[in-house]
Amino acid sequence: MKRITAVMLLLLASQLPLHAAQFTARGEATARLGDYYEVEFLLTGDKKPGGDPQFPDFTGFKIVSGPNSSQSTSIINGTVSQNRSWSFVLAPQREGKLAIQPAQIRLGGTPYATQTLWVVVSDRAGEKGQEPSEIFLRATVSNLTPYQGEQIIYQLRVYFRVNVQNYQPEGLQRTAGFIVEEFPLPRQPAIYQETIDGIQYNVAVIQKLALFPTVTGDLEIPSSATSFDVVKRRRSQRRGDIFDQFFSSGMMENFIEQQRLVTKAIRLDIKPLPEPAPADFSGMVGSFTLQTQIDRTSLVTNEPLTFTATVKGRGNIKMIPEFQLQLPHDIEAYPPEVESDINRRDLISGFKRFKYLLVPRHPGEQQIKPLHFSYFNPATGDYVSLESQEINLQVERSDDYYPGGGAILRSGEPIQTYGVDIEYIHTATPDFKRLHSSFLGSGFFILLLLTPWLLPLAAWGRRRYQDSQKRNRDMHRFRQARSNANRLLKKAQHSLRQKEEGDYYAQVTQTLVNYLADKRGLAAAGLVWEEELQQLRDQGVDAAVIDEMALLRQQCDYARFAASKELPEATDIIPRSETILDRLERLL
Repeated sequence: MKRITAVMLLLLASQLPLHAAQFTARGEATARLGDYYEVEFLLTGDKKPGGDPQFPDFTGFKIVSGPNSSQSTSIINGTVSQNRSWSFVLAPQREGKLAIQPAQIRLGGTPYATQTLWVVVSDRAGEKGQEPSEIFLRATVSNLTPYQGEQIIYQLRVYFRVNVQNYQPEGLQRTAGFIVEEFPLPRQPAIYQETIDGIQYNVAVIQKLALFPTVTGDLEIPSSATSFDVVKRRRSQRRGDIFDQFFSSGMMENFIEQQRLVTKAIRLDIKPLPEPAPADFSGMVGSFTLQTQIDRTSLVTNEPLTFTATVKGRGNIKMIPEFQLQLPHDIEAYPPEVESDINRRDLISGFKRFKYLLVPRHPGEQQIKPLHFSYFNPATGDYVSLESQEINLQVERSDDYYPGGGAILRSGEPIQTYGVDIEYIHTATPDFKRLHSSFLGSGFFILLLLTPWLLPLAAWGRRRYQDSQKRNRDMHRFRQARSNANRLLKKAQHSLRQKEEGDYYAQVTQTLVNYLADKRGLAAAGLVWEEELQQLRDQGVDAAVIDEMALLRQQCDYARFAASKELPEATDIIPRSETILDRLERLL
């Protein structure tokens, strides 16, 4: 009787599903900063229809790939069930105990959720009690407490005791609060040796940046990641006939392992510049000199001369402002030609030169007042004011000098009279015409005969002239695009100083639109922004430049209409615009 009962229970159990649906998460309990971490969500015994799960946001991790899904089907005792899985490859972003929250799915109206996974993330290098790392990254800065606007050097070094073939720096995740200048480095960097805790490492600098903080207070340089192809050794895993297996047994072979290393973030304490600042201080921080030069001091009226002002030194050379010349009423000045040379070696240094074309209109002794340039020297903690020498000009009367030519009238100045116009007496012989001449032999009659032939020729010539004029205008706009953009950015700076932030962001946006319109020879009002960005991509312009320009315009629009609190500092907008325009000027 007991045997019959057991057989009946066994038969009844065979008709039931062996497994109910289960939804679980699988992953290692530990991970190292810079390594990849894989997590898998597994659904087993699924025989009811359902969609994809709702995955957690993976706080503390960066998603490298996923979800990568797979599916299998099994039939047990006539019952069909499906096993599905979804996997992610993650990169830990910080140390500590991180939680991967449950994923959720509904099957036939029934909710299922995985358990919470806890992952302990530790640093790859520098932890006591651990085996020394074969390769690790380290980021350093030249100064942890710089002044606002002071140049600091950021260097990313790799320490290694293994064979490294390739590397790919991902760069800083964000640079808000800094103006960034990158130093060019060779693809094969110089390698030197350094001993750490009694262990000798090969060291190479793989990234070098000059950072100029634009805000004061606590500021963070974010972590930086780099991927490496590391050559390692292992026993041969050949598969073939018995002879290959016999002769390759115990042999070693090379293989490539990709490792992603991450540095720690660096916190800086940015000191404000002392008060009060000189009246002509424009925000320059570093060490500079001022030189002025003129190509002649004796000349005649209406003869042009070149006045050159050069600022040399170490600091943010691109941000050196244009000088406002103090000239007599009789000297006409044109916008300067600006050239700069930036040296990116140990520090950012170089010069910025302004060449002004000056034209004296009236004779006499004229003076060009001294130029003033003030900067803050972080080495001494003091402001330094530079002043050029006054230049005296001796202007003689030229042979074609016309006293009534007038002086140069500047805003707020009274009109001055230098002469009176005089009508000259005509001394040439008048043109007499013969009376009663024949019409058939006149020039007007001949012109009428040639008119049918001359009209098409005149129309063709006018068309050629219009085309030539259009090409000249387009070429002029193309060459003057950057100069026009600089003038708009100066107006934006003035609006920012006047606290007119709406006009400030609108003028920066208009600068980008007008620059592209000048380069294309189009009207700014008819420019379609998305089409212009796509045309830049089709021309092979760096995608990073295009994305940064699109982001900058979007942030300006948000600042004008959305008033978002997560926007960058207003003072960062113009330096970013100048960087974008510099890179586009080299590419277009």
